[in-house]
Amino acid sequence: MYICEIIAAAGIIIFTVKIALKIKQQKLGFFKDFWQAINESMAAWRDNPKKYVDFYQTAFWDNMYGYSLAAVVFITTIRLLRILGYNRRLTMIAAVLANSGRDLFGFSLVFAVVFVAYLSAGYIVFASTLSEFCSPWESAHALFQLLLGRNVLAAFSEDLALFAWVYFISYVILVFMILMTMFQTA
Repeated sequence: MYICEIIAAAGIIIFTVKIALKIKQQKLGFFKDFWQAINESMAAWRDNPKKYVDFYQTAFWDNMYGYSLAAVVFITTIRLLRILGYNRRLTMIAAVLANSGRDLFGFSLVFAVVFVAYLSAGYIVFASTLSEFCSPWESAHALFQLLLGRNVLAAFSEDLALFAWVYFISYVILVFMILMTMFQTA
């Protein structure tokens, strides 16, 4: 057991000496390298291992990066379809999307208003009792899951059962039946 601690201490000493020699050699140029700055900032976490480190902002920006990457992939795919416009079927799909663009925008606007209304109501009412509605992002995820057919009613407690049934049945009827029918006819 002590052997592992001795090896770890020797490694820390060796790497500290190597970094000190690099700092002496490169002076301020050592800190201009991005990875060196990251490595030095990580040293603050290593000094006090019992200190709480909050990674909420990191996780949030990682999610935002994923969403923006998805948007870039979508736009690139649309542009690729435009480049491949010589294909008859792809040209037909592009023509349908171009002709129905105004209707699709109107549908998207109505859908967004209704979805945000149900998202807000679900978050306000169910956030304290359900983990599926603990944040607005989770509420949106639960509502999209419900649109895909996943039943989240089993997680409800008895005290909110009636409101939960009214909430989800009205959501399914309004969004799934009426809005999706409106989308298909647009």
